[in-house]
Amino acid sequence: MNKTFKRAGIVAGGVGAIASISLASFAFFTATTSVTAQGDADTVQAATARDAVVGPLRPGSCEDVRFTLDNPNEFPLNGIYLVNTVDVRGNGGAAGHLHLAPYLHAGSTATDLVTTGGYEFKQIPAGDSQQIVFKNAVCMDLSAPDSAQGQTVTVDLNVSLKQANGTEYTGGN
Repeated sequence: MNKTFKRAGIVAGGVGAIASISLASFAFFTATTSVTAQGDADTVQAATARDAVVGPLRPGSCEDVRFTLDNPNEFPLNGIYLVNTVDVRGNGGAAGHLHLAPYLHAGSTATDLVTTGGYEFKQIPAGDSQQIVFKNAVCMDLSAPDSAQGQTVTVDLNVSLKQANGTEYTGGN
């Protein structure tokens, strides 16, 4: 082989190497990848109730149930949107002579509580409290005996609150 052919082969080999590098660079800039991002859903802290009272009952009367809800979260809650369970009981002569207002039962919605029960539907701001009043929620039968006087009345109420994200109450005042 003569030197001219050897040089041409070397030059051709060099051009081929440059072309390979160019193709590799092109492939590098159009490469694809995938990414997986991970996070946690926020945890809602349970609202706590305090200062719960029922007004003094007499035969034939109905009284309000009042309590304060504390929102320990860093975001507002829309207030009560569902009554999960509710029960009223009394001891002594009051036992068996108490009942709840028709609007206050397991499954009562915010609409039931507002339109019939007088509940004022307001958001509970982050880290704040709201007093809840269910008007005329507990009643004593007219037939309650004298032995019902001075007896303890207990209302067990379990409600759900919702993170504020719009209106939970549907209806007008």
